[in-house]
Amino acid sequence: MLDLTLLPKDYRAKLREAERRILKAKSNGKDVIVIHHDDADGLSSAAITSETLRRLNVEHRLVCIEKLLDEIIEHIHSQENRLIIYCDIGSPHADEIAQVDNGKNDVIILDHHDPQVTEAENVLDLNLELFNFKGETDFSGATC
Repeated sequence: MLDLTLLPKDYRAKLREAERRILKAKSNGKDVIVIHHDDADGLSSAAITSETLRRLNVEHRLVCIEKLLDEIIEHIHSQENRLIIYCDIGSPHADEIAQVDNGKNDVIILDHHDPQVTEAENVLDLNLELFNFKGETDFSGATC
């Protein structure tokens, strides 16, 4: 079992916020979509996230993509009132995601790639690089 007290306090607060958003989506009957990268880390991240959601009885669907192109971001965020979870993809595009989404959806990003910081309150990036860890060596998308 992971000892969460080993993680930075600010990160633990973000984890609690992610949990709150997931449970809120469940209680409000929101669509939950998990967007994940098509490599081994992305597939592992999606599997872990999917199993976590399943254990919480949160209905969701998985969408596997190779690259997060502008057109894909626009399509994903064309609807509103959903929970969108990015696995092993998304951090380098966090600000663009926030701009396109414009507060229409709750967004959680689980990624280890170089993050692009966004101030959007609806976009929660759990990238540990934002907490002084190294995404190339300290963690992977699957461990976010």
